[in-house]
Amino acid sequence: MADIPDDLYNLTTGLAKELTLKNIQKLLDTKKKIPSKIIEISNLDIDYFKDLDSQEAKSIKEIFGLKTIRELADITYRQLMENSALIEEKGISQGKFELVITAAKYIRNAARYKIPEGQKIVVIGLDNAGKTALLSAINKEIIDFSQLKPTQGMQRQTIFLKEQKIYIFELGGQEIFRKQYLENPERYILGTDIMVFLIDMQDERRYNVAFEYLEQILNIVKFLNENPEFIILLHKSDPNILKSRPLFHEKIDYVTGKVTKIFKQYSFGYSIQISSIYNVIGLTKSFQYLLKKLFAGDLEREQELNAISELITRVLKMVLNIESELTQEVSNLSENFYQLKEEIAYLKKSIISGESRPEKETISTTTETNKHLAGSRDAFIEELKQFLLKKDKL
Repeated sequence: MADIPDDLYNLTTGLAKELTLKNIQKLLDTKKKIPSKIIEISNLDIDYFKDLDSQEAKSIKEIFGLKTIRELADITYRQLMENSALIEEKGISQGKFELVITAAKYIRNAARYKIPEGQKIVVIGLDNAGKTALLSAINKEIIDFSQLKPTQGMQRQTIFLKEQKIYIFELGGQEIFRKQYLENPERYILGTDIMVFLIDMQDERRYNVAFEYLEQILNIVKFLNENPEFIILLHKSDPNILKSRPLFHEKIDYVTGKVTKIFKQYSFGYSIQISSIYNVIGLTKSFQYLLKKLFAGDLEREQELNAISELITRVLKMVLNIESELTQEVSNLSENFYQLKEEIAYLKKSIISGESRPEKETISTTTETNKHLAGSRDAFIEELKQFLLKKDKL
């Protein structure tokens, strides 16, 4: 993949940082003065969080011996679990405290977080939901022309798809995910384009656990003011089961209804699809939909550039045609003036000497001039068009 020019990367990174700053400011009490730099916000008192009242902030400070958002961000998952009972006694729900800690880590880490140069997908689901098998099937059956590279030390894969870089973060089960997003929320949530949530349709005993997990994720994403697209895959809906078990279709309807009801509480865009690693066609449709969501703007952008290109060509031809006509007119005037000047000089000479004027050999440059202008005009149009389009892309 070609490197992004420094000026463009700095611009996009700057815009991303600005958007992140706005999201962070939404977490804080707007009645108080909020710094314009993320790194300065991390040094604010924790009572700046709008979702913490003064008594809750005081209790947290006493329990953990801290004061600032940065210090709150240093609280580990182990410390949270060890003090969960004491936190509950102070009237602070563990769920709320987890959100506040996550927000603190989000703020602390956002200042130094490098925005990925590509699209970001997060794949989530309970353990044994089929996340790894799904990614393997996508890699083997659908995008075998791409290069799949696992990153050491992280549950992340990078797919190079037609010169587009796609980062795929695979998160573990509920307990694992809570630890991960509590420690590094910016890694899994900040700047995410698509979140893919898998529900194991063959594990009906854990449907409710999956629904609770989905709501937990939606809550934290909403709390951090991120806005990814969600794709819910009703996974392990294998073709043989769909054909041989009529009741399975009722399960699909049930889960679809529950997921739809959950999303009604939020403003996120989402879709629900059936998937199976044994159904390449169905899996292909799911993956194609995912890619369509990722690169939806590319086609519109290409059409826009084509329209701009056509407009530039028409305008340039119009301008250069006018210029050509003016050039020809000036050339004709210049030639006529030169001939008139010669005529006057000859008349003066003939009057003095009495000589008759010989036939003048006229040399026309019109044809050669037109050929030269036509060739240079076409070359100039193309060169200028490419230059303007290049600037537009930047």
